[in-house]
Amino acid sequence: MFGLASLVPSSAEVMEVFDSTAGTLLPEEYAALGNVADKRRREFTSGRECAHSALSELGIGPAPILFGAAMEPLWPPGICGSITHCQGYVAAVVARRVDVHGIGIDAESRRALGAGVFERISLPEERAWIGAATPLLPWELLLFSAKESVFKVWYPLVGTMLGFRHARIEFDSARAGFRAMIHPDAPRAGRDEPSELGGRFCVSERHVLTSAFILTKEK
Repeated sequence: MFGLASLVPSSAEVMEVFDSTAGTLLPEEYAALGNVADKRRREFTSGRECAHSALSELGIGPAPILFGAAMEPLWPPGICGSITHCQGYVAAVVARRVDVHGIGIDAESRRALGAGVFERISLPEERAWIGAATPLLPWELLLFSAKESVFKVWYPLVGTMLGFRHARIEFDSARAGFRAMIHPDAPRAGRDEPSELGGRFCVSERHVLTSAFILTKEK
């Protein structure tokens, strides 16, 4: 079954909406967003609406969710989370850090990657595996999405930007999951630097959805 709840730890709270319309922002969020295009405002607003709903399930809110230097959501103290949106789908996940050390999600509309994109985002080992895998699933797009989820875990924890070559994805098609191995030359800051992350994926006729996370006991 396609859905975020099946991809995240049971201690996490999720909210996902299909074909949603934008709601309203808290005053602090509205001021921080500033003057942007209508499309960007709708995406930002619908993502925050999902995040507020997920936080309320943890007993938190209403709390403004602003953003940092890399446009990453800034969560209330003791909380980690992630927001994603694509055409026809918006979702957010949140968890307490006592349970989940870091989490990232990514949604993509099903499509073929543009010319040269697969080669740019993939490593030789990944290209070899996908070349031999069953073509029933959109593996190239899943690879892109999995790395996006991994990056959303890495940056809030470490504070540095990963390139696509810094994470090697190994898919487990039977379990609809993957492992992400962080390359030794990834940019590091000397704190909270995972060497491996776990993840899950699901696919529908319209979308691809991935998650990556680190449980606190796995630190």
